[in-house]
Amino acid sequence: PAPTSPAMAPSRILLCLAPAALALFQLVPALLPQDTVARLALAFGGIATTLFGGALVMVPLLEGLIVDRLGWLDHAGFTAGLAASQLTPGPIVGIATFTGMEIAGLAGALAATIGVYTPTAVIAVGVDGAADRLRGQRGFQHAMIGVRCAVVGLIAGAAATLWWKLPLATQPLACALMTLAAALLVLRWRQPPYVTIPAGVALAALLLG
Repeated sequence: PAPTSPAMAPSRILLCLAPAALALFQLVPALLPQDTVARLALAFGGIATTLFGGALVMVPLLEGLIVDRLGWLDHAGFTAGLAASQLTPGPIVGIATFTGMEIAGLAGALAATIGVYTPTAVIAVGVDGAADRLRGQRGFQHAMIGVRCAVVGLIAGAAATLWWKLPLATQPLACALMTLAAALLVLRWRQPPYVTIPAGVALAALLLG
Protein backbone atom coordinates (compact mmCIF):
# COMPACT_ATOMS: atom_id res chain seq x y z
CA PRO A 1 0.00 0.00 0.00
CA ALA A 2 1.05 3.58 -0.62
CA PRO A 3 2.58 5.36 2.36
CA THR A 4 0.07 7.60 4.14
CA SER A 5 2.44 9.84 6.07
CA PRO A 6 3.85 13.06 4.57
CA ALA A 7 7.42 13.55 3.48
CA MET A 8 9.83 14.56 6.22
CA ALA A 9 10.46 18.28 6.50
CA PRO A 10 14.11 19.42 6.56
CA SER A 11 13.76 20.40 10.22
CA ARG A 12 12.68 16.85 11.12
CA ILE A 13 15.53 15.35 9.11
CA LEU A 14 17.89 17.57 11.11
CA LEU A 15 16.34 16.30 14.36
CA CYS A 16 17.09 12.76 13.24
CA LEU A 17 20.67 13.43 12.17
CA ALA A 18 21.92 15.95 14.75
CA PRO A 19 22.13 13.49 17.68
CA ALA A 20 24.43 11.27 15.61
CA ALA A 21 27.20 13.82 16.24
CA LEU A 22 27.24 12.69 19.88
CA ALA A 23 28.58 9.30 18.77
CA LEU A 24 31.95 11.01 18.34
CA PHE A 25 32.32 11.11 22.13
CA GLN A 26 31.91 7.35 22.29
CA LEU A 27 34.46 6.78 19.53
CA VAL A 28 36.98 9.33 20.86
CA PRO A 29 36.45 9.78 24.64
CA ALA A 30 39.46 12.12 24.76
CA LEU A 31 37.21 14.80 23.24
CA LEU A 32 35.00 14.83 26.33
CA PRO A 33 35.23 18.01 28.43
CA GLN A 34 37.00 18.02 31.79
CA ASP A 35 33.90 18.92 33.78
CA THR A 36 32.62 15.66 35.27
CA VAL A 37 28.90 16.40 34.95
CA ALA A 38 29.29 17.44 31.32
CA ARG A 39 31.43 14.37 30.64
CA LEU A 40 28.69 12.12 32.00
CA ALA A 41 25.96 13.75 29.90
CA LEU A 42 27.94 13.68 26.65
CA ALA A 43 29.40 10.19 27.16
CA PHE A 44 26.01 8.62 27.72
CA GLY A 45 24.49 10.71 24.94
CA GLY A 46 27.09 9.23 22.59
CA ILE A 47 26.21 5.69 23.63
CA ALA A 48 22.48 6.35 23.24
CA THR A 49 22.92 7.19 19.55
CA THR A 50 24.07 3.62 18.87
CA LEU A 51 21.14 1.94 20.64
CA PHE A 52 19.35 -0.52 18.34
CA GLY A 53 17.02 -3.34 19.25
CA GLY A 54 16.78 -2.86 23.00
CA ALA A 55 19.09 -1.81 25.77
CA LEU A 56 20.78 -5.22 26.08
CA VAL A 57 22.86 -4.41 23.02
CA MET A 58 24.47 -1.60 25.01
CA VAL A 59 26.13 -3.88 27.57
CA PRO A 60 29.46 -4.39 25.73
CA LEU A 61 29.51 -0.71 24.67
CA LEU A 62 28.72 0.50 28.16
CA GLU A 63 31.33 -1.69 29.80
CA GLY A 64 33.96 -0.74 27.25
CA LEU A 65 33.39 2.97 27.81
CA ILE A 66 32.58 3.11 31.54
CA VAL A 67 35.14 0.55 32.73
CA ASP A 68 37.90 0.21 30.16
CA ARG A 69 38.16 3.70 28.66
CA LEU A 70 36.97 6.11 31.34
CA GLY A 71 37.56 4.03 34.48
CA TRP A 72 34.41 5.30 36.19
CA LEU A 73 33.56 1.82 37.55
CA ASP A 74 35.46 -1.44 37.90
CA HIS A 75 34.08 -4.66 36.39
CA ALA A 76 32.51 -5.76 39.68
CA GLY A 77 30.80 -2.41 40.14
CA PHE A 78 29.56 -2.42 36.57
CA THR A 79 28.06 -5.89 36.94
CA ALA A 80 26.39 -4.90 40.23
CA GLY A 81 24.92 -1.77 38.66
CA LEU A 82 23.75 -3.77 35.68
CA ALA A 83 21.93 -6.25 37.91
CA ALA A 84 20.36 -3.45 39.96
CA SER A 85 19.19 -1.64 36.82
CA GLN A 86 17.18 -4.70 35.80
CA LEU A 87 14.83 -4.03 38.71
CA THR A 88 13.98 -0.52 37.49
CA PRO A 89 11.40 0.56 34.85
CA GLY A 90 14.29 1.35 32.47
CA PRO A 91 16.50 -1.74 32.60
CA ILE A 92 20.16 -1.56 31.51
CA VAL A 93 19.88 2.13 30.66
CA GLY A 94 19.41 2.70 34.40
CA ILE A 95 23.11 1.98 34.81
CA ALA A 96 23.68 5.49 33.46
CA THR A 97 21.95 6.89 36.56
CA PHE A 98 23.88 4.47 38.78
CA THR A 99 27.21 5.51 37.25
CA GLY A 100 26.39 9.20 37.45
CA MET A 101 25.50 8.89 41.12
CA GLU A 102 28.74 7.03 41.85
CA ILE A 103 30.89 9.59 40.04
CA ALA A 104 29.25 12.94 40.76
CA GLY A 105 26.33 12.46 43.11
CA LEU A 106 22.82 13.69 42.31
CA ALA A 107 23.99 16.15 39.63
CA GLY A 108 25.92 13.37 37.90
CA ALA A 109 22.95 10.99 38.07
CA LEU A 110 20.67 13.63 36.53
CA ALA A 111 23.19 14.52 33.80
CA ALA A 112 23.79 10.87 32.86
CA THR A 113 20.07 10.12 32.78
CA ILE A 114 19.30 13.14 30.59
CA GLY A 115 22.24 12.29 28.36
CA VAL A 116 21.20 8.69 27.75
CA TYR A 117 17.53 9.45 27.04
CA THR A 118 17.64 12.75 25.14
CA PRO A 119 19.14 11.65 21.77
CA THR A 120 16.60 8.88 21.18
CA ALA A 121 13.77 11.20 22.27
CA VAL A 122 14.92 13.82 19.76
CA ILE A 123 15.16 11.22 16.99
CA ALA A 124 11.66 9.93 17.85
CA VAL A 125 10.28 13.45 17.45
CA GLY A 126 12.06 13.74 14.12
CA VAL A 127 10.56 10.57 12.62
CA ASP A 128 7.09 11.13 14.10
CA GLY A 129 4.58 11.51 11.30
CA ALA A 130 6.85 9.90 8.72
CA ALA A 131 7.05 6.38 10.14
CA ASP A 132 4.53 4.93 7.67
CA ARG A 133 6.44 6.40 4.73
CA LEU A 134 9.72 4.98 6.01
CA ARG A 135 8.27 1.51 6.60
CA GLY A 136 6.97 1.46 3.05
CA GLN A 137 10.38 2.09 1.48
CA ARG A 138 12.23 -1.00 0.29
CA GLY A 139 15.63 0.43 1.19
CA PHE A 140 14.50 1.07 4.75
CA GLN A 141 13.12 -2.47 5.03
CA HIS A 142 16.42 -3.94 3.84
CA ALA A 143 18.33 -1.74 6.29
CA MET A 144 16.17 -3.00 9.15
CA ILE A 145 16.99 -6.60 8.22
CA GLY A 146 20.66 -5.78 8.62
CA VAL A 147 20.01 -4.00 11.92
CA ARG A 148 18.13 -7.04 13.28
CA CYS A 149 21.01 -9.33 12.37
CA ALA A 150 23.45 -7.00 14.11
CA VAL A 151 21.21 -6.82 17.18
CA VAL A 152 21.20 -10.61 17.52
CA GLY A 153 24.99 -10.61 17.53
CA LEU A 154 25.20 -7.73 20.01
CA ILE A 155 22.78 -9.37 22.45
CA ALA A 156 24.68 -12.66 22.15
CA GLY A 157 27.88 -10.74 22.85
CA ALA A 158 26.32 -9.13 25.92
CA ALA A 159 25.22 -12.53 27.23
CA ALA A 160 28.68 -14.01 26.64
CA THR A 161 30.35 -11.01 28.32
CA LEU A 162 28.30 -11.49 31.47
CA TRP A 163 28.56 -15.27 31.46
CA TRP A 164 32.36 -15.21 31.34
CA LYS A 165 32.37 -13.18 34.55
CA LEU A 166 31.14 -16.24 36.45
CA PRO A 167 33.77 -18.16 38.47
CA LEU A 168 33.90 -20.88 35.83
CA ALA A 169 37.34 -22.16 36.78
CA THR A 170 36.75 -22.50 40.52
CA GLN A 171 33.03 -23.27 40.67
CA PRO A 172 32.09 -25.00 37.38
CA LEU A 173 29.18 -27.05 38.78
CA ALA A 174 27.63 -24.06 40.57
CA CYS A 175 27.96 -21.95 37.40
CA ALA A 176 26.31 -24.67 35.32
CA LEU A 177 23.42 -24.97 37.77
CA MET A 178 22.89 -21.19 37.88
CA THR A 179 22.97 -20.98 34.09
CA LEU A 180 20.45 -23.81 33.81
CA ALA A 181 18.19 -22.20 36.41
CA ALA A 182 18.34 -18.85 34.60
CA ALA A 183 17.54 -20.50 31.28
CA LEU A 184 14.54 -22.28 32.77
CA LEU A 185 13.22 -19.16 34.49
CA VAL A 186 13.56 -16.97 31.41
CA LEU A 187 13.02 -19.30 28.44
CA ARG A 188 10.74 -21.95 29.89
CA TRP A 189 8.69 -20.16 32.53
CA ARG A 190 8.95 -16.60 31.10
CA GLN A 191 9.61 -14.97 34.45
CA PRO A 192 10.27 -11.19 34.64
CA PRO A 193 13.49 -9.67 36.04
CA TYR A 194 11.95 -8.95 39.46
CA VAL A 195 11.58 -12.73 39.85
CA THR A 196 14.71 -13.98 38.10
CA ILE A 197 17.19 -11.60 39.74
CA PRO A 198 16.21 -12.35 43.37
CA ALA A 199 16.11 -16.05 42.47
CA GLY A 200 19.61 -15.77 41.02
CA VAL A 201 20.89 -13.97 44.11
CA ALA A 202 19.41 -16.63 46.38
CA LEU A 203 20.81 -19.48 44.29
CA ALA A 204 24.27 -17.89 44.15
CA ALA A 205 24.25 -17.40 47.92
CA LEU A 206 23.32 -21.06 48.34
CA LEU A 207 25.85 -22.45 45.88
CA LEU A 208 28.75 -20.03 46.30
CA GLY A 209 28.31 -18.78 49.85
